[in-house]
Amino acid sequence: MRTKMIVNRMNDWFQIEDMELGVCNLAMNILNRLYTRQVQGLEYDRIKLAYEILHRKSAETVVAIDDALCILISRNLVLLEERKMGKRKIMITELGKSALEEYKELMKDET
Repeated sequence: MRTKMIVNRMNDWFQIEDMELGVCNLAMNILNRLYTRQVQGLEYDRIKLAYEILHRKSAETVVAIDDALCILISRNLVLLEERKMGKRKIMITELGKSALEEYKELMKDET
């Protein structure tokens, strides 16, 4: 777990944030995982998905995963497909692939 602490010296308060639960970071991790599993996708089980992406099972992890998926679905980067026996799969779209490639290119330029 990577944390970030914000300290305000004027009021003597501090706030600790978990960097791994950042919505944008999680969204990119989900896209990266889906990019390697383009045909198979990921099963939409909230707890399993939280464990696959972050290797943690907690309520705040599941909430963060849900928020990241909402962003990805609203931007048409991923979609939910119905499969056998009512199970849903998360699949990456072509727009999601291009967004991930652009993100990787930007991150390569930063280093």
